[in-house]
Amino acid sequence: MLILLTVLVSTTEMSSNVLAFESERADYYEIDTDGDGLKDIYEMEILNPKEKDSDGNGIPDGNEDTDNDGLTNLEEQDLGTNINKADTDGDKLEDYRFNPLKFESFTLIFAFSYASSLLQPPRSLGRKTPSVKEIT
Repeated sequence: MLILLTVLVSTTEMSSNVLAFESERADYYEIDTDGDGLKDIYEMEILNPKEKDSDGNGIPDGNEDTDNDGLTNLEEQDLGTNINKADTDGDKLEDYRFNPLKFESFTLIFAFSYASSLLQPPRSLGRKTPSVKEIT
């Protein structure tokens, strides 16, 4: 026996509404109102998303290095690091030059050698070393 059910809700309308909502949400996260290269959602924490140069120093916010770690704010946005912390992952190394989101640990190995001449008393450079009698 075959039973046919008719659905009264149009799935086409529902799916288009969902897609419209998702695309609006995606656009919201991609908006750069002031054109400085930083997304508004990223700037909201510390900078002004409506001003290209929040501190008025002539450098667009995206080109500045707010935390002085060697990465521009735009590079920090792209890497997902914090523009307020020079050491985003807390490994005591600035974000620049190392993986900023990976805790780095290092083992320092010191190797040294010494010459046997360093263990000898110094020479007088051709001069005769005075004896105790000569000094007194």
